[in-house]
Amino acid sequence: MKLSLSIAPALLTLLPGLFLNTAPALACSYQVTPTTINAPGSAIAESIYVNTMPGCGWSLANAAPWITITASPEGQGGGYVRFIAAPNTGLAARAAILTVAGVRVMVNQAAATCAFAVRTPPPGALGPAGGTGTIMVSASTAGCVWNASSNVPWFGFSRPNGSTALWTAQPNNGGVPRSGTVIIAGQAFTIMQK
Repeated sequence: MKLSLSIAPALLTLLPGLFLNTAPALACSYQVTPTTINAPGSAIAESIYVNTMPGCGWSLANAAPWITITASPEGQGGGYVRFIAAPNTGLAARAAILTVAGVRVMVNQAAATCAFAVRTPPPGALGPAGGTGTIMVSASTAGCVWNASSNVPWFGFSRPNGSTALWTAQPNNGGVPRSGTVIIAGQAFTIMQK
């Protein structure tokens, strides 16, 4: 004799061991924006948005020591990844790749800018005998190069490198006051000689 068992579908959820989960598996997809970030050489805070459904897991990989992750909803569905890029103290641009939810995000950072301060400019007024002296220049970033030039032949510079340069003013034998302009690290100075 053949026996058959017929169970109403509504009872499947009430009988231990007979519950059938017929819901389809969660299909996760991810959208990451932006995928390219161009940052200035200074420190800056940026964010990346991950668009996915709740419950969808993902991971974040960061191998750049100059990028610090400050917030991440990693593995908790969608949300913002926030990070800070440290200032670039070098004279070359740099780049890093963040892998967010399997998507490569390129972070480009510009090189440091060079700023100069002329600590000891040449004297604005010179006597007829001329003279020599030293100028001192400081740079905001190591490796920044500056120069010094003059628009008159009787005043010139030598060895303008590093943080110092020597200037020389020739004697004024003509008896007529004269003047000129010198450019030091991009800054203009007026010189006058009696």
